[in-house]
Amino acid sequence: MLIFLFALPALAVDFSKIPSSRTVEQSQALFKERSEQVFADWLKGHVPAFAQEDGLGFGLKSSARLVKGVDLPQIEASILDPKALPWAKYGTDIVILGGLCKRVGDYDFTLQGLIRMLYVSELLAPIPLSKAAFDKTLFTLITPKGNQPYTHFSLGLCGVHRDTENHILMTETTRLLANQLMHRHPEVKDKELYNNQKNGISEWMLNFLQYFFETYFEEYNSRPYQGYTVMALNNLHSFSLDEKVKIKAHMVLDILSGVFAVQSNGGRRSVPFRRQPEYDGDSDILRGDGEIGRFNLLAGQYDYLAKLSRPHVPPYGNHYMMAAAVSEYRPGPEILDLILKESGQEFFQTIHHEGVELYSQAPLYTISAGGMYVNKFDMATKEQDGWARPTTIIPTRDSSSEYIHWPRFEGHKHRLRRQNTCVYGNFACGLNLVLPATLPATCLEKKGEWSFYHLDQHCALNWGLYLAVWSRPCTNMLCKLKTKNFGVMEVEASEHTSFENFQANILERNKVEKYKFHGTNTYVTSRGLGIEFNFSSSLGEWEIERVGGQKMQTKIKDWPLFRGDILNTPSQGVVTIRNPLKKRELVLDAHDVLNPKRFWRELP
Repeated sequence: MLIFLFALPALAVDFSKIPSSRTVEQSQALFKERSEQVFADWLKGHVPAFAQEDGLGFGLKSSARLVKGVDLPQIEASILDPKALPWAKYGTDIVILGGLCKRVGDYDFTLQGLIRMLYVSELLAPIPLSKAAFDKTLFTLITPKGNQPYTHFSLGLCGVHRDTENHILMTETTRLLANQLMHRHPEVKDKELYNNQKNGISEWMLNFLQYFFETYFEEYNSRPYQGYTVMALNNLHSFSLDEKVKIKAHMVLDILSGVFAVQSNGGRRSVPFRRQPEYDGDSDILRGDGEIGRFNLLAGQYDYLAKLSRPHVPPYGNHYMMAAAVSEYRPGPEILDLILKESGQEFFQTIHHEGVELYSQAPLYTISAGGMYVNKFDMATKEQDGWARPTTIIPTRDSSSEYIHWPRFEGHKHRLRRQNTCVYGNFACGLNLVLPATLPATCLEKKGEWSFYHLDQHCALNWGLYLAVWSRPCTNMLCKLKTKNFGVMEVEASEHTSFENFQANILERNKVEKYKFHGTNTYVTSRGLGIEFNFSSSLGEWEIERVGGQKMQTKIKDWPLFRGDILNTPSQGVVTIRNPLKKRELVLDAHDVLNPKRFWRELP
């Protein structure tokens, strides 16, 4: 339970004077300006007391002030106040069964900020903390130290439970980094207890990080929790003295950058996610998504901010930006190129973790599959489940941040049975087709059951796209139990062909009168690619059965972690991130768990 999520300061990182980046060179050149704007936001207001109510704020506000060399007496006064003491356990905070089972936790959210503050004081501050303030933070306020990793918590009558990914990582990265400070502290006598190479903590961390290379994040795209995991990884990469741990954390952050590159369009993403169900029905794709906020800083691509009710001010994620601003991690130019779409590549990508993600990218659009529902059987709270989103066509030229403005398949009417994965290339199919009311009727041509939109320079809504839509209402009960309608969409850049040819090719190649809700259907795209698909595939079965005559692996459970034009898992523990046009590939080799290797290689 994040009891202090809303205790953060007013979100007011203002990027109005810093242009959205178009190129890698511009993104890198403006990084310092973006960082300074983040620091300026966190310098507002007073230094808070060290208290539960401020949660994340104390460590972040103090780190910003240490970097800028201001308010040091106030920071130290808050730390040295006798009332400043640990206010809870690290790990999950939970109350169930009317309070019969209860645990007061969440202190690890504060811990990851405190350990960052100590290293910022040592490495980045023009004037570091006094010995008294430093020592109280290390010895008293930071509680996890030593050689016993935390992974589970007890709920008394309700049993012992493994904690979540973000709680474990925030706690254990703090332990590893605190041990480093304890090991070299002149007043610590039992130094070997804090030697991470000898006490097993470095090896434990290398083993824990291996999970991300083999099955990815348990809390994939988690709203709002993924950002806290990333904060911990940033700390580990920036401050670990163990080179192997540092490299492996770097590699996990690279994976996240590669994933954001394939997910995002103009700095936005609409993705399936875990955990909190309150976000499931929210069409706002920004709320609770920490990675969008973090990459506002790292990549600087944020045209969409201009259309918000508070223009140029990210509505969420300034805490993740602050943590990233004082970290060492920066995506390399090859990955930044993929994020910014500077080289205009088209690519298709699948990601298979506990859920599934599929993305088809082109310069003028992204088709983002909605994924599928994942039941975590978490004491019936639904707090841990994975939620499917609509399959959405995101037009690059539309700077909205709510999916209600985009063509989409919303999927099965019952969210616990929802799977939206019918995407390949510039084609998508699905249940419950919804077209936004903003599509101008003057840009529509009806041909039988088909609707063709020329959303180009001849239309008031110029997305630079043509859109073909076919749908049919349900006529039998089996269909009506799942959806109101079913259909297909194809999108194409208007620069690639004429509107007349786009229509003619689709109409000539597709006999939609034969389409049926149950069973295999065939669609041939305007480019001539044949796709066989099934509207009513079972949960866990990919709707796409054949592409170009080639049989597809339809059992999603048998898919590799990454497969596509950008990210791949060629063998267990190895992830590659490819930039095809730059002819470079980043190899993240963790097959030897304790000896990770990170290197670039040229492609033929």
